[in-house]
Amino acid sequence: MLPERNGLLLAPDGTEFPDLGELRLAAWRLGRSLRSQGISTEAAATLCAAHRPSTRALYHAKWRSFWRWCSRREKDPLHPSIRMVLSYLQHLRQRHIKHYTILSHISTPSSCMNKVDGVLVGRHPLVARWVLGDRAQNPPRKSLFPRWNLSVVLAALNEKPFEPFRQATP
Repeated sequence: MLPERNGLLLAPDGTEFPDLGELRLAAWRLGRSLRSQGISTEAAATLCAAHRPSTRALYHAKWRSFWRWCSRREKDPLHPSIRMVLSYLQHLRQRHIKHYTILSHISTPSSCMNKVDGVLVGRHPLVARWVLGDRAQNPPRKSLFPRWNLSVVLAALNEKPFEPFRQATP
């Protein structure tokens, strides 16, 4: 169970996790892990800053989704079982989340949670099989029409041979 207390979340073992709205849990956890290995706080901060802000924002959103899903079920997101991970993936699929988006939901929590059955979540054999099954049942759809950019088309229509209109060739 993950009760909230003064902007902090507590894991079942009593460990306090920073508020997801302010700090990046993954960076905090990685930094804590690195510092426990004797790496300086400054070096750990530099390692945690490896991703661009836009990437960190995407990871943050995906992590928050997993965290909330776990919290509603009173599960610890940092110590998931494989059953829990597969249930979360199935939850995403039932919400009609696209295959490639689900892949990003796998890699994000995998980067900051403990191993499941001694394997990173994203490399767990059952997760790999689930991904293959999801792709087989929901293959990406190919567009029959090429994509086009309206602003490019409008800009082209404002040039020769279309403009000036009176001089346009039929």
